[in-house]
Amino acid sequence: MSNEQEDFTVTTRKIQEESEIISVINSFDRSFPRPLSSRVENLSEYAKKLAKNAIFIVAEDNFNVIGFTAMYANDSISGQAYLAQIAVSKEYLGQKIGNLLLSLCEKTARENGMKTMKLEVDKINERAIEFYKKDGFLTESANDLSFFMVKNL
Repeated sequence: MSNEQEDFTVTTRKIQEESEIISVINSFDRSFPRPLSSRVENLSEYAKKLAKNAIFIVAEDNFNVIGFTAMYANDSISGQAYLAQIAVSKEYLGQKIGNLLLSLCEKTARENGMKTMKLEVDKINERAIEFYKKDGFLTESANDLSFFMVKNL
């Protein structure tokens, strides 16, 4: 899929290769307020799990990965998709890359029969919380570190 942005073209593609997934998540590890490596015991095992069970989409500008998302849309019993990760390179923040990726996730979830989408976001990640609220996510519950948000698809 291609999408014209201000002065660049963003293409998106799904990837399933474990080696490519680990490369992407390593390069975005510090993009989160709490790095992914501090929340996941083993990034290689996590990449293997994503490759096997998740839908992993990258956004690229001139073949450089500028954002990614990982989502599970395989719970046919509850009909609930789970947005595991979404990140955009700092240089591309504010240029609607996150909106593009989230929109693709929602579309893919609907195509897979999902009725709702859930996610977990760090309480200190105010930018992400506002991003999700603008897209229609509502806070469902919370713990010490996170909000759990849900949206009807």
